[in-house]
Formats: sequence, structure tokens, C-alpha cells
Amino acid sequence: MVESDLDINSASSSFAFTEEVNPELLGLDPLADKEQYHKDKVCTICKDSFNLLKHKYRCKFCWRGVCSKCSKQKAINPILGGPQRICDKCFPSYIEKLSRVSMKMDDINRSRQNSLAISQEILSVIQERNKEQMTKKVLEHKYELLEAELEDGQIIYEGIEFIAKDIEVKIKENEELLKQIERLENDIKHFSHYKSSKKHEKYIDHDKIKEMNANIENTREANQSLEKCLNELKEEAEKVVKKKEELTALAILLNEKREERAKLKQKLELKFLSTPNKSCCECSII
Repeated sequence: MVESDLDINSASSSFAFTEEVNPELLGLDPLADKEQYHKDKVCTICKDSFNLLKHKYRCKFCWRGVCSKCSKQKAINPILGGPQRICDKCFPSYIEKLSRVSMKMDDINRSRQNSLAISQEILSVIQERNKEQMTKKVLEHKYELLEAELEDGQIIYEGIEFIAKDIEVKIKENEELLKQIERLENDIKHFSHYKSSKKHEKYIDHDKIKEMNANIENTREANQSLEKCLNELKEEAEKVVKKKEELTALAILLNEKREERAKLKQKLELKFLSTPNKSCCECSII
């Protein structure tokens, strides 16, 4: 007989996942004889004989011959796919098994959702830890550079202290040179006084005067050179002091960053401890 379309919707049509369910969970045998309904002369439910007025249909679950009155429902058959005719005998068992499968699927979905939520939480913790680790590496690199700069600064500062002592010596030498200039200038005045008198002309040593003038000029040039050197040393000392101040400021900043890192680490540890199923996910976080 040719099967007709049914107008009654199956109660199981709302279960969209049914086509993916293992047929055996619904009591279906994939190897069952699908042609056995040909042997049935009467409806296996009401036992009425099939004739021109009472057509024979095939239940797509038990594969037996049934009449239209005893097979008004449709249900999803995972083997055939889509809604299929089901007899009144198979339908209650199908609904019962489908309900059990549905509950199991709900449990599985809830478990998956819980696992997904836990995984997302763990991923968030891992991302924060990775970010914290990256920040830690950046800070450690900056700290290494800072320590190197501090070490260089200390060497420079010690050099400045040595130079400062040299400056003190040169200052004393400069003071002595200034005194020499003053004495030479007085000597020049003294000889100039004798030069102004013709009667003392024969006593004036002109070579001596030239020598004294040359000494004065040399002394002044030496004094200017020394003053220039002193100014350069002062500028260098100011640079070193400024550099040391910058390094001190960087050290303070680094200490603040370390404190921030410690707070972030504590926050992550607290968050990790409050994460569900910590014991089963601990290895993936570490």
C-alpha cells in the first residue's frame, strides 16, 4: 500500500537532537527486517483485517502492518531521518525512551555549559597571568637596565669625586698663579719706574722685562685654560648628579611597579582559589 501524509504532528518533533541520537537508545534495531509488514494481514494493534476500505500502513519503528487509526502519530527516526509513521504500540515506549535520552542530554548540556564556564574562567585567569608574566618580564628587563645604569652612574660618580679632588688641587695652583701674576705685575711697575728716568736707563735689563711680560702672558693663558677646565669639570659633575637623580627616580618607579605586580599576583591567586573545580584544572593553569 502507498503511505499517505499525516496531518497530526508528532509529540517528539520538538526534540531537534533526535536525529543525532543513537537508534539503540530509542529501542530501534538498524538490522530489523523492514519488509515484514507484507506478511501482516490484520492490524497488529486493533486486529482488524486490511481491505479496500482499511488500508495497510507500515510502522517505521517496528516495521509491522498497522491501520491509519492505530498509527496517527509521527516521530523522528534516527535511521531514516525526519518524521516517520509510528504505531500506537511503539509510540509510548518511544516517548519514554526519548524522555530519558532528553534528560541525559540536558545533563550533558549542563555539564558542558559548566565545563565551558569553568574553562572560560580558567582562560581568563591564564590570560591575566600571562599578562602579569609579560609585565614581570618587561619590569625585570627595565630593572636590569636600571641596575647597569646605576652601576655606570656609580663609577662616574666615583670618578667625579676623584676629579673633584683634582679640581681642589688645581684651584690651589690657580691661586698660586694669581699670586705670581700679582708679583710679576708689581715687578713690571717697579722696572717701569726706573725706565722713566734716563739716569737709570743703563741699569734697566730690557731682556728681563720681556721675559717677565712673557711670563705674565703665559700665566694668564694658563689661568684661562685652568678656568675653562674647571668649568668643564663642574658641568660634568652637574650631569652626573642629574643622572643620579634620574636613576633614583627610576628606582622608585620600579619599586612601585613591583608593588603593583605583587597586588596583581595576589588578586590572581585569590581568583584562582575561588574558581570551581580548581583541583582538576590546576595542572593546566600551572
